[in-house]
Amino acid sequence: MFKILTTLIFLGALSPSVFAADLTVSYQIKEGKKKGERTVYWSDKFNLTKDSLSKVDTLYDYDAGMMYTIDHREKKIETFNFKDMGGMMGDAQQMMGEMMGRKAPRGDKTIGQSMEESTAKYFGDPGKVVLQKLGTLTVAGRSCDNYKVERKGGKIETSQEVCVDPTLSPPQNPNAEVAQMHQAAEAMSGTLGNLQSPAERELANLKGTPLRRINNSKTKGMMFGGGNIQMEEEATLVQVGPIDPAVFRLPSGYKQIDQAQMMRDQMQEMQKMMGETGK
Repeated sequence: MFKILTTLIFLGALSPSVFAADLTVSYQIKEGKKKGERTVYWSDKFNLTKDSLSKVDTLYDYDAGMMYTIDHREKKIETFNFKDMGGMMGDAQQMMGEMMGRKAPRGDKTIGQSMEESTAKYFGDPGKVVLQKLGTLTVAGRSCDNYKVERKGGKIETSQEVCVDPTLSPPQNPNAEVAQMHQAAEAMSGTLGNLQSPAERELANLKGTPLRRINNSKTKGMMFGGGNIQMEEEATLVQVGPIDPAVFRLPSGYKQIDQAQMMRDQMQEMQKMMGETGK
């Protein structure tokens, strides 16, 4: 559920346009010592992300109303239809809202208030985080606006640097179920919104397409020891124009697994746990 949610929030932040042309962006990615490539394809009928590091691709077929998670290592395809996804995300948002309003196991505060305090303790005061505009860069031959957010003062210090081309808007299929998914993702994000700073939310909602991204986290004095983690992503090629339909074809010979029932079972288990803890 979390993987699906974060993917949808990320796609929603790209501000696609119904009238935009097909768009392909290839990125060089680096996660620690690992290096690879990620390519994202947008058309008015499909959205495909191919990831050479994880060997897991994600395909949205807007006309069919389906999402496919393609695992090349295990040669399997997990399927999910938009209608089920939107409905389940709405249910999850309702459960999350109820959970946040409940009394925490210790003290007089709610679970939501306790989570806000813990987030501030480990990541610093969200009210002190500021969105900085660092200027402009040229990435893959295109000009982009470079922004940065740093969160300090806690046991984990983080920074996010994103360079966005505001002139690049991926196309969007005007599918009502797609709109429902985005609304559910935004509602869920709002429920958890107090765990983010206003600056971090502003960074996530910048208009355009990210061409460069650098995420850093530094831990100190924690039980699992200190250290730095850095993830980098930089566009190497941007193409605006028609995409060969063959790009969006599912691989043959892979086992297909319907994720809808699995997600329903997980949500029922969550509801059961919440019912028990609420007694």
